[in-house]
Parts: sequence; C-alpha cells; structure tokens
Amino acid sequence: TGVVYRAAGTPVPASAAGGEAAIDGPLDFLGYTLDAENVSPGDSIVFQTYWRVIDVPNRPLSLLAHLLGPDGTGVAVGDGLGFPIEQWQPGDVIVQRHVLPVLPAAPPGTYTVITGAYWLDTLERWPVTGGASPHADVLSVPVTLDAADGRP
Repeated sequence: TGVVYRAAGTPVPASAAGGEAAIDGPLDFLGYTLDAENVSPGDSIVFQTYWRVIDVPNRPLSLLAHLLGPDGTGVAVGDGLGFPIEQWQPGDVIVQRHVLPVLPAAPPGTYTVITGAYWLDTLERWPVTGGASPHADVLSVPVTLDAADGRP
C-alpha cells in the first residue's frame, strides 16, 4: 500500500538516505522507516520508503523491497507501488509500505533489507549514485533476526 502527500502534510522519514546516496530516476529517495531492527521468526518486517516526485514518468515502475538472508539469498519480496503514477505531481511525497514476512523456521543472524526502484517494462533497476556503494542498484538496511523461543 502507499500514500501520497502534498505540501504541509509531508512526513519526514526517521532514517535518511545514508551517505548522501541518490537513486537516478524520476523519484528522489528521501529515506525509510523500519518498524524494528530486531525481529523474530514468524514476524513481519514493515518497511516504509519515502520518495519525492521530480518528474512524472511516462512508463510503469515499481518500488523494490526485498529481505535477504544471512547468506544473501532472497527470503521475502515486497515490491509494489500503492499510488498510480497518473495522479502524481512534481513535488509529491510518496510513502510506500512494504511488508516482508519472516518464515517461522528462519535461522537467526543478520538479514538485509534492500530497496530501490525499477522500470516494470524492462525490469531495469535505477542506478544508485554516491553514498557508500556507488554504481550499485539498491540501498541496504541491516536487520537482526533473533532466535525463536526456546531455540539456540
């Protein structure tokens, strides 16, 4: 799901785009909020991304949110776009809510949430510029998965 804000009602994300990283596309990445940095197996991670519309695109896109396990493999996908681009205006702030379920049997460790954007027609991800990992196509957020009750 998503929501768009105009002018006075614009929320401010708790975490800004670290290291002055930017995503090269018609949206400006403003930051994210994460409902918990430590989660347990069987929980869901609620990850919200904040974007400002620079230009209204003329092709479909999606906002990316994936949960990667300690070994880097995909665990959950929460891509989406909760507000149609036909209603966007330059300056709008889009808040996209991504829900990433953690399997009950997931092992403890450090997981990573990655975010970015891509064109739906080609699946081409938008490049990330600046910040800690220039020339990448995603931004990363670490999350610690605690052991389930009674498990080591």
